[in-house]
Amino acid sequence: MSSFNSITIFVLADGIPRKSAADVTIRHMPGGSTSYIDIGGPQLQELDLSLYFPDSADAVSFEAQEGVVATLVVPDGTYTALLMTLTRTTRGLSTTGDTVLQAAFMLL
Repeated sequence: MSSFNSITIFVLADGIPRKSAADVTIRHMPGGSTSYIDIGGPQLQELDLSLYFPDSADAVSFEAQEGVVATLVVPDGTYTALLMTLTRTTRGLSTTGDTVLQAAFMLL
């Protein structure tokens, strides 16, 4: 069973499981042929998940978690995470039906 902030979530198998990137800054000096590259190390990892809610009212309630730092429990581990963004997708014609939220978590 998966959860965020003790709220039960259903994680779908699609989406990108985890993203990571280097923190790199490139600064070109105007009028010259010199560029400075600063390699700051790895950025925090991001976990993108598709979350299924059988009732859209539960999805609306979960949207209040955006910006919250809490414990995220998913099949591949338990993390301290920040819920950064949510994109809401409603299936079918009714807003009272099942809903999928695309969630981006920053792993702290």
